Amino acid sequence: MIKVRTCTHGGKIRRIELSGHSGSAESGKDLICAAVSAVSTGLCNALYELQCDAECTVENNRITITTEDDSEKTQTVLETGMIQLETIREIAEQFIQIKKTEV
Repeated sequence: MIKVRTCTHGGKIRRIELSGHSGSAESGKDLICAAVSAVSTGLCNALYELQCDAECTVENNRITITTEDDSEKTQTVLETGMIQLETIREIAEQFIQIKKTEV
């Protein structure tokens, strides 16, 4: 299962962490993993290209995005990524879990 964990503070996204594999198909044919990978990679690329104050880390089957940036631009990019991930979950809820925490 792919696990997505978000941490918000005051309604602003501070951290998005993605880990795991969906297991919906054999390696190389897993469309759920491919979709989540495309969204998360695109999210990190958008943050970088738009010069948002956010850090993306990719290691050990985990992508972590962290920020303290409250700007509309950064938050819009992060919120858009979360909407895309939630859309994937709507069609494949047995393969992706999203947990949201407010701190």
